Amino acid sequence: MDRQGLEQIQDRIRGLHRLTEELQGLLGRNEIPADMSPIHSLLEEAARQAEELAREAVRAALVRVNLRNETYQVKRVIDGDTLSVSPPRGLEDWMKDVRVRLYGIDTPEQSEKLGPFYTELLERLCSINDGRVHIIWEREGTGTEYEGFPRTSFERGIGHVFIDVPSERVLYVNSFLAMFSDVNIKRGQKKLVRGAKVFHSIALASRYHWYCKEELPRAILDALGREIVTADAQMEDNPFPICLFLFPKSLVSASAEDLGRVCTILSSDFLERGCPYAYVGILEDTWSAAVRDKKASPFDIPILLANTRKVPALPAGFLACS
Repeated sequence: MDRQGLEQIQDRIRGLHRLTEELQGLLGRNEIPADMSPIHSLLEEAARQAEELAREAVRAALVRVNLRNETYQVKRVIDGDTLSVSPPRGLEDWMKDVRVRLYGIDTPEQSEKLGPFYTELLERLCSINDGRVHIIWEREGTGTEYEGFPRTSFERGIGHVFIDVPSERVLYVNSFLAMFSDVNIKRGQKKLVRGAKVFHSIALASRYHWYCKEELPRAILDALGREIVTADAQMEDNPFPICLFLFPKSLVSASAEDLGRVCTILSSDFLERGCPYAYVGILEDTWSAAVRDKKASPFDIPILLANTRKVPALPAGFLACS
């Protein structure tokens, strides 16, 4: 049962209520005794059951909603790798929020020592554009029951989160967080990066030994605080690899069916910017083939390379007082 069906049933029941009340009044005026309460009780029970059936049908349907790649408003940060965003238009009456698990990374739990640090770090990142984020969802593969729908983990959609910064680029949150020393790309024995095996040799062979030509945008510096940017003892000689988490804005317009275009945009960007990882750009064919064969996500290489960085976390509470 859909919402329209529920509204039709509720409308008819209200009409029946009015008719029984009119009938009872008519009978009373003609001194004909009649008790309409059993009829009212039956109608109330029918209305209750109809509403429950409709809501149950909607709840079952919303377990797997085919969400679009688009802009969402962050409602709150749940922990260092999970967001709550407002539901798409048209679903507000049925959904309180949409939970988003950041693809490819696992941060310390909120109850762990460094959990609050990563929660606040993600909150600060989300504040850069007033809580507006672009999400590109990981999609189920061809031939699966939910083909093309967002992948889920613990009833959370798995996605790639991007934030506009005032430089005609977007900040890729997943790979930015992947740089920190306590952020894992595995949960237990489970690899969170689909292409970890395919791209393993690339990540291991990569070491970051010289400057990116670009500086970290002021919007990111202001949101995070300069203290976090210089937290690494080596940072002055070895700054953030900006090429791994700042990408062209055209990237976010790529759809679930256009993943080859994402690989092209990323590989071209690595080459054109002359960043320390520029050689990755010449691997476009291998990169695209792995994505086309569903062995990897187009964003796996940035995440894997970023995870070799290992920026240390700051002491608990440092961000709050910075």
